[in-house]
Amino acid sequence: DLVKVIKLDPVLMAKVLKLINSTYFGMPREITSISRAVLLLGVNTIKNLALSTAVVSTVADEDDNPFDLHEVWEHALGVAVAAKLIAKRRGVKLKDLEEYFIAGLLHDIGQILLISYVPKVYAKVVKASDDDFTVLNDEERKVFGCDHAQLGALVAEKWKLTPNLIAAIRDHHEPENFVDHPHADFILTTAAANYF
Repeated sequence: DLVKVIKLDPVLMAKVLKLINSTYFGMPREITSISRAVLLLGVNTIKNLALSTAVVSTVADEDDNPFDLHEVWEHALGVAVAAKLIAKRRGVKLKDLEEYFIAGLLHDIGQILLISYVPKVYAKVVKASDDDFTVLNDEERKVFGCDHAQLGALVAEKWKLTPNLIAAIRDHHEPENFVDHPHADFILTTAAANYF
């Protein structure tokens, strides 16, 4: 069933084949079969790849967008990988590691939406924050009535993501306030990954 779904999405199909044939996996010969690629990569890797593709497609790739969209994507992916590595280093169960990856990948989904839908206004907010040496979240709240973390949490709730993911997205900029929170582990891990 998974192979059938992948074959319906040419972009995802290309990404699956590109990933399995990357030097990271070091296959002795090129893999050209989606079935074989899915078998070798595993369901969790495919799920993360599909989610990553969905997040990237959210970012509007317009010529007049003042943000470096490649840099935004690199940051999201970097935080995802770092969150998973931190969790792994701390001895989190293998079956739970993927959720840390997703928390890192989606931690700034609210910012990605602002960059996509109001890029020029958001660029002014970022510039004001830089010029005045103020916290970006404070500037966002002045202009939009909420910050990117709150916006991201609203989206995560709408997408019916897990409470762990919603908490990580909403609270990763203020981890010190959530040490005793039921989802503190995800918040603190995402915050640390974001810092690095």
